[in-house]
Amino acid sequence: MRSKARLGSHPLHPMLIPFPLAFLTGAFLFHLIGTIYDAENWWITGAHLTVAGILAALVAAIPGLIDYFRAIPHDTRAKRRGRYHMTVNLLAVLLFAVSLLLRGKAETRPDEMVLILQGLGLALLGIGGWLGGSLVYHNHIGVPEASDAEALAQ
Repeated sequence: MRSKARLGSHPLHPMLIPFPLAFLTGAFLFHLIGTIYDAENWWITGAHLTVAGILAALVAAIPGLIDYFRAIPHDTRAKRRGRYHMTVNLLAVLLFAVSLLLRGKAETRPDEMVLILQGLGLALLGIGGWLGGSLVYHNHIGVPEASDAEALAQ
């Protein structure tokens, strides 16, 4: 089932998702290392990466939503898997956003709750990525060569 949000023949959603994944992973790691070593510059960088990751995730979600509504047939395993993928990733981004709100200013040292929320968010991003990979490899979403019957059966 060919992606409806694409540049030429390449689907946009998988082209964009490395950015929020890298930024949000970096945010957690910079916060963690900055907290361990009491390095303010590190946790300030973590705050900036959190903002960049949330914004990048929202941009990446747009072509994902287009494909969810326009490329995946209704009442299929692929649609259900797509719904789980979307829900898990939005929850992950929400956890990062809550951690940012709890934190306040970038200069404020991240507390344990910020690290816990971001760690949980990162774990959910891993699950969401696995679900996204399943959409591509099992349901052939975004892969024009797959037959619809084969993709829907998996």
